[in-house]
Formats: sequence, C-alpha cells, structure tokens
Amino acid sequence: MTTTATRTALAELLAPVPVSEFLESHWERAALHTGAPDPDRFTSLVSVEDLDHLLTVVHAAGLGNPDAVRVSRGGDPVPPREWLRERPDGHHELDVRRVLSLHRHGATVVLNGIQRSVAPIDRLCGELSAFFGVQVLANAYLTPAGGQGFPPHPDNHDVLLLQLAGAKRWRLHGSPVPLTTTEPDRPHRPTEPPEQELVLRAGEVLYLPRGLVHAGVAIPGKASVHLTIGIHPYTWAQLLGDVVAELREDDVRFRRSVSPRLGAIEDGAEAALTELTAALADPERVRRIRLARAARALEPGRTGQQGRLAELLRPTPVADTTPVRPTEPGPTLRPVPGSVVLATVERELTFPDYVEPALAALLDGTAPCAAALAELLDPPGRLTLVRRLVREGVLEVCGRPTPSAASGLPGQPVSKPL
Repeated sequence: MTTTATRTALAELLAPVPVSEFLESHWERAALHTGAPDPDRFTSLVSVEDLDHLLTVVHAAGLGNPDAVRVSRGGDPVPPREWLRERPDGHHELDVRRVLSLHRHGATVVLNGIQRSVAPIDRLCGELSAFFGVQVLANAYLTPAGGQGFPPHPDNHDVLLLQLAGAKRWRLHGSPVPLTTTEPDRPHRPTEPPEQELVLRAGEVLYLPRGLVHAGVAIPGKASVHLTIGIHPYTWAQLLGDVVAELREDDVRFRRSVSPRLGAIEDGAEAALTELTAALADPERVRRIRLARAARALEPGRTGQQGRLAELLRPTPVADTTPVRPTEPGPTLRPVPGSVVLATVERELTFPDYVEPALAALLDGTAPCAAALAELLDPPGRLTLVRRLVREGVLEVCGRPTPSAASGLPGQPVSKPL
C-alpha cells in the first residue's frame, strides 16, 4: 500500500511538478530541474551543523563506518592514505584535520549513507523506498567554491539531487548506455558539448535518470552542499531472474538439460521454450516475488528510531486529537474471512474486518488522529484502535493534542470490541 505520506514526500520534493507528470514524462526518460530557490527549504532534513557533527565528531571518534567517507579533488579521487591514519593495532581511522585541510584546498568531501545517522533523511529515504519499492540511500557532497568532485560520469541508479547550500553548475551529456545498471569501468570523457547546462540553487531539486552522464562544479565564491538521493532499480530482468530461480527449485522442467548435445537442438526446442515461457507468466508468483522484494528494500539500514526509546519509557497519553503517523512506510492490509491482517516488515496484527476502513485511513495519513475516524468508529472504539497501534509501534505520536471539532463530526460510528 502506498501511503499518502509517501506520495506527499515525493510530491514535496518535485513541486510544483505533479508526481503523475514526473512519472509519465521524466522517470527513466529525462532530467527534471524543479523547485523555487529557498535556502531554508531542506533545513528540516539536515543542516550544515549536522554534517559538521557527523564528520568531526562521529567519524573523528571512529564511530562511523570508515567506508562512509570519500574525498575527491579536481574530478579525481584522493587516495585514502592522504586522509587516513594508521592506529597501533594496524587499523586505519579518519584523520579529520587532513580531511579539512584537503577540503580547504579544493577537495570535495563525500559522506556516504548518511540516512544511517540522520533520522529525518532516514525517514525520507524510507518513504521513497515504500513508494518505489526499492532501496533508497543518501549521500552528502561538500564541495568548496569553484570545486569539482567527480569527472563526467553516469550512475547505475536514478538520483534526486537536493541542493542544501550554495549552488552548483551541472552539465548533462546524454546517455551512452540508457538505464545502465553497471558501474562504468573507465572514466567517461565527453567529446561533444553538454546537451543541457543548468545551475542548481539552494532549495532546488534535480532528477537524473540512471545512465545520464553528468558533472557538477560549485559556483565560484561560495561552497556547495547537496544531498544525493539514490534510487536503486529493480529491473524486469531481475524480476524474471528471481522468478526463474524459484521455478528452478519448484519445477523439474527448469532443471532438465536443453539437449544431450547442445549444438544439435531439434525441433522440440521451440515447444519446450513455449511451455517454459508460459510458466513464467504466473501472475500470483510474480506478485508474491515482487512484494517480497519491495518489503526487503525497507529492512536494511532503517535507523529512524530517534526518540522512540524515550517514548517507550515515558509514553505520551493518547487523546482523541493527539496527532499520530505511521512509524514505518509500506504496511499492508490483507482481508481474511471475518478479519483484516495488518502486515509490517516485522510482524502481523489481526483486527476485526469492520475496522479495515479506519486502519486504511490511519496508515495512509488521511486520518491524522483518532477524532478523524468519527464517521467510522465510536469514540471508545477509535481511541482503543489508535492506542493499540501506538502501543504496537505501528503509529507514533507526532505532537500534542489540539482542540478540534473533528470529534463532533456527523456519522454512524460502529461500537464493537477490538
């Protein structure tokens, strides 16, 4: 189930371009530069001070993954020996003084996978992951004024570039291998002028489909900080490969040899191929594999738990108008006779079937509090439902109760035990 919160997250990034237009005209097709310049637009995601703390405190103390930092200068990577130091035990750790010195003299510092350390970015990546059904990761790029971190190159995943501070000039050179899924084995050296050139300013967003060759240079006079949201694809080839892998275990026909002598396949090969191809087109099998893959995309690296221990130790009383929201993106509802099953990545919860509309409203964001369920459940029932979902960790409190007329909405609420 794609939640309203998920759709809203993408819609806010792409505004004023509608999500439907993006998917129809730009996704996997063409670059999109959107958003009115607003230097403070992304401060709720991460600030320069947050990035400073991550580099100079977390990584300096050896608490971060050492592979989560890269340094590049003039389009070429800086060898790790220039910014790592060896400890007495033979391991290496980040030398922040060297990193800052390199940055001062023109090097770009890259903080990889910062969704692991910054809760708002983790939430954003999780919401986008629920929408696209694939893994979504985030890197931060800190480039000094006039600097260039990397040479022209294509990525093997789609990206959303969010400019946090400063500005960067981007040159787009087309796609030698459209929608590539492999990393280039050698640097790409464009021989033609860029097909498109633009300046990305603070508060703006640039979408680049995978395979599009691009390079960015910070505008002289001010450092650039941008966030790259990487959307890692799950292609038709991968889906069919997963289907074949499962059929190989379940169906003996897929384990038979093509022929005793491969170079002498007779006419029966065409009939066998037709028969096996038909087995691939099993809608239920494809659906199950696709949904399982989408669920796995939400599992690794999910760290958006900040504040939840405090909530467990000192739970906020949930009233009729207490604002709530889903704690994880992508929960699903599955009807069974007389009941409805709410499935998250971690577990399944069973409820009476009559509360399915209320559950759907809470999970897709159309009901931001218990009072908003007035047309679906009576006051005790809706409050019991919301409190159970909070207790189970499906919903979280995201504010204080506010006076609302919602509790007086007209309707015919249902009163039954949960």
